[in-house]
Amino acid sequence: MILHHAAIFLWLTPVLAVGAGGFGLRPIPAIIVGALLAATVAAAGATRLHRRLAVSPLSWPERLVMVAATAVAILRIGALSIFMADVGRPEYSVEPHDEFRRSHSCLSAYAESARFLHEGDHNIYERSLYRTPTGFRDIGPLKVDPFHYPPPFLLLPQAIRALAPDFWDVRRIWFALQAVILAGTVVGLAGWIGGYRGRSALIAGLLLLALPHPAATLQQGNFQVTAVCLATAAFVLLVAGRIAVGAPVLAYAALAKIFPGILVIPLIGGRLWRQVACVAGAGVVLLALTVGLQGTRPFRDFVSTALPEISSGAAFPQTELPQHSRVNWSAYGQTVRLRHLGMSFLTQPAGLMATQVYGVLVVALAAWVGWKRRLEITSDAGRLAVVQIALALVSLASFRSPFVGALYGAIASLWLMGLCAASSGSVTRGVAWLVGMGAMAWAIWIMPSPATQAPAAWIWISGLLVFGFMGINVWVLLTTPPPDRI
Repeated sequence: MILHHAAIFLWLTPVLAVGAGGFGLRPIPAIIVGALLAATVAAAGATRLHRRLAVSPLSWPERLVMVAATAVAILRIGALSIFMADVGRPEYSVEPHDEFRRSHSCLSAYAESARFLHEGDHNIYERSLYRTPTGFRDIGPLKVDPFHYPPPFLLLPQAIRALAPDFWDVRRIWFALQAVILAGTVVGLAGWIGGYRGRSALIAGLLLLALPHPAATLQQGNFQVTAVCLATAAFVLLVAGRIAVGAPVLAYAALAKIFPGILVIPLIGGRLWRQVACVAGAGVVLLALTVGLQGTRPFRDFVSTALPEISSGAAFPQTELPQHSRVNWSAYGQTVRLRHLGMSFLTQPAGLMATQVYGVLVVALAAWVGWKRRLEITSDAGRLAVVQIALALVSLASFRSPFVGALYGAIASLWLMGLCAASSGSVTRGVAWLVGMGAMAWAIWIMPSPATQAPAAWIWISGLLVFGFMGINVWVLLTTPPPDRI
């Protein structure tokens, strides 16, 4: 329990200190507040986590892996927190020598679109708002991204901006919020699974947090990893009967990012009608709240500007370039790779059509899972299977987007591989899953970013990795045993 308490405290303190700084506190008071909040969370969470997972003493390999992963995760988040608190300290960014990764900021799109909404009389999907005639707009050393998400997504950035209008304060709060949701979901779901499998899931989660991919995503502020966490946690809550919390969380994730909506399909297939109705009702409330706060123009502009550009591929022109195609973790990105490798018949319209077919197949698979699997949570094996199903479905659905960045697009699948180790049933298979997780994570990490030239072989390698992740997710959904075999 002491290890759990210390790990939670040390990981959370710098994160919460950065968040406190976003509310105007100077560095020393922010660190004190962060430490006090972290100590409170650690005191409350460590005891419960230990009670859920203390089924037998840790073996020395388990203890070694857990301590090493925890130490790396703490050091990684601590260093990143310095950069997130002060953008003038790029040496503490995840990959300081890579200009693209150092300056890329997905959050800039969210913060700027919320600012444009506040100013009024803007089409927040007009790309010229986010660019100059010669290229990207800058906010300090960061590049501004264009905004593409549905209007309900902005409820969260708007709320943060109301508390902290300055972009750099928004950046600090957004980082802390995303980091807490990520770690809270990883650790919380392991505790919910419980038993030996829950402990194995915790070790896998710590290994995930030790990887550079989540840290790089938190640095960029991309919402996808948060959407994955919210959707997975909401699905668990709904299956467990915690509908009052799970329904609005899943509704927001689905309205904000679209792909989490795939988790409604297995609820329908499993005939969990009350859960489905509550998610739909929560969605209606969130839509009404969005209209009340934003008016109807963002919806009109989304339909007239954003959707046609997303559907035609015009929203992501970089996806057609070889250096961007190798880091595009989407089904459409696969067709672009094949086109660059000589399959000229896979034109952009043909690739977009293939992506539509892919989306239909994922929906059909989700319906089959809901009908066949009958979600069961009376055992740790059943609870682990529910988490695996949710992660696999949101991962596959996320690949439906025209563009998914490799670093954040792979996180759900890497996490799923760790959970496969937890459910493997043997030490040998478990180690094989973890080694595979590390190998695929390493291959993605060393992949050259779009800012650098790279051999054409990386198009082959990245394409094989994407197919590998797709296959792993599908395999999990097809082989997760039904309740009578758990």
